[in-house]
Formats: sequence, C-alpha cells, structure tokens
Amino acid sequence: MATLRATVPKQVTWGLLVAWAVHDLEELATMAPSSRRIVTRLRSRYPQLPGGVWERLEVSPAHVAVAIGLMGTVMAAAAAAGARSGGRSGFYQAVLAGFGWHAVGQLLGRPKWRCAPGSRNPAISTIRPARRLSTSIAPSRNRSPSGSPW
Repeated sequence: MATLRATVPKQVTWGLLVAWAVHDLEELATMAPSSRRIVTRLRSRYPQLPGGVWERLEVSPAHVAVAIGLMGTVMAAAAAAGARSGGRSGFYQAVLAGFGWHAVGQLLGRPKWRCAPGSRNPAISTIRPARRLSTSIAPSRNRSPSGSPW
C-alpha cells in the first residue's frame, strides 16, 4: 500500500487557531453568565443538593479567561505542528479531531440545557466548517472508509 505524501497549505493548519480564537472569544463573553443561569435552573430542580455543589459549578470570568488562555497555547502549538508537517502531525490531527468533538458536545448539550455554555452556537459557525475544510484537504491516517470527516 502506498504512503500518502500529500500536504496541506500552512493557511489551513493555522486556520485551526483562527477558528478556535473566534469560537473562544464568544465563549469568553458568555460562559460565566451562562454558567450562572444553568446553575440557577439546576438548583431549583435539585434543591436537596448542598450549596457547595453549586459554588463549584459556577465559573468566574477570570477562571474562563485563564482556561481559554491555556487552551490557546495548546491550539497554537498544534497549528504550528500542523504547519511544519503539512497537516500530517499526529498532535495537529488529534487537536483538530478534539475541536470537532467539542462541537458535537455543544450541539448535543443545546437541547438539554436550552443553551450551550455560551449564548449562541459557535459550533455551527466556526468549529464544524474549520474541521470540514481541514479534513477534506489534510491527509489522515485514520480517515473512515466512507471518507467522511465526521
């Protein structure tokens, strides 16, 4: 079996970082208020749980900013690895897949909580298109037999 040698342009691999930044700017603005709304709804549904449970579920804007900053480091490193390898880096492909599965989690969470962690649905506007573009062009060691990136 021949080895796939195709590469993708660096703009595609750096697109992962751009898509993540757009997605997480929206989460930065909305996650803390959304967590408060979700906790309020859960607290009224499950009043028997101790107060400490609810305090641990709410996130502050500072907590969100630190988490997003740390993830930004991972996303930048993955995009750089993808750019160096032409999209063949296992690290880049794993982070790209994780970003796609993050979208799935957000889409599945919307009906249950009537909102994602943010007020809009960044999964539809940024994550899925970025993943489809990257996987339609990028060589993959683990592509499904149907060729579908999902």
